[in-house]
Amino acid sequence: MNKKNLYCSIPGITKIESVVITENHSSPSTIAMINAETLSVDIGDQITIDMGYVGDHSQVFQGYVKNIDRKTPKSMYEITAYDELIRASDYFIVSSNPNTPFKRRGFYLEQLVTDLLDLAGLTLTDFDATFFILGVNTDVEVNMISVYDICKQLADIVTWTIWADHNGNIYFRNRKPFLMTGASGQPGDDTPDVAVNVANPIPLEQIMDYVYRVDEKDLRNKVVVYGRNGIYAEASSATSYDPRTDTQEQIVPTTPEIFYKIILAAIPYIDTVAECQDCADYNLYLYNKLTESANITIEGNHSLHARYVIKIADSITNVGGTWYAYSCEHNLSRGGYTTTFDLRR
Repeated sequence: MNKKNLYCSIPGITKIESVVITENHSSPSTIAMINAETLSVDIGDQITIDMGYVGDHSQVFQGYVKNIDRKTPKSMYEITAYDELIRASDYFIVSSNPNTPFKRRGFYLEQLVTDLLDLAGLTLTDFDATFFILGVNTDVEVNMISVYDICKQLADIVTWTIWADHNGNIYFRNRKPFLMTGASGQPGDDTPDVAVNVANPIPLEQIMDYVYRVDEKDLRNKVVVYGRNGIYAEASSATSYDPRTDTQEQIVPTTPEIFYKIILAAIPYIDTVAECQDCADYNLYLYNKLTESANITIEGNHSLHARYVIKIADSITNVGGTWYAYSCEHNLSRGGYTTTFDLRR
């Protein structure tokens, strides 16, 4: 595919009309949608996508073909592929004997995630140490659930993230869906985030469209965690926003009635009060904040992805500064190449 300086190469797929790659912090897998006239790949085949511009391009996707549609009358193929982590979603854990399920005791959380991914033939490429032990008093039993779903549940305990990148590497790390400053006190959050493009921030002339917003729809300032055998814990805090007064002035602790938005987590894998409390504290840090976000569309940039921390020129009203890329969409067609971000901080 080459019009002007556009470039796209997908081994086994030629005469490419368009490629859309959608990455998202909370999605199980990155999705690639490809429209092309000819192909020699089949369901289950691994593919890579290299795109950008002639003389300036890189790999932006690695995964597996999951669906092929034949579209007429133009005789066009629509190919859908998912990144490496789709294998974790596809692998459903079912014990041959219900009395002997997969189980572990006294394991660090990241060790359990490693073993679960191994069931699906996947290797955890990069991870931080959680220092969080599961199954202290009772076995952690896993049965009748997909590998991805159980790994996501385990990640949610410590508010971490599991994902596969554009090169097929799988990560399990303390990656919050906003800028990290070291304030959480958790492993992997001891230094502030630094933008990958801090020396070359995105300039105004590259931004085709943007929308800025602040809202409290995801804010929760009280977390209750139920563990196993009746144990529980909670964490709460005054928030800097109270919808009763529609103000963002700090609510002082002496306020007679603090407005609470509560979230409940029932986690049967936790069997100590201390871990229940840690889980509540971690989730309170995650949720007790307003959502500052921006949607921007820029000229196509193959080097930027979801879960990156990126810099926008400070001179741009509202959206200038450093952001976390919550989602990213690369859209390349014969009409051009754009990259769209949902940013958070």
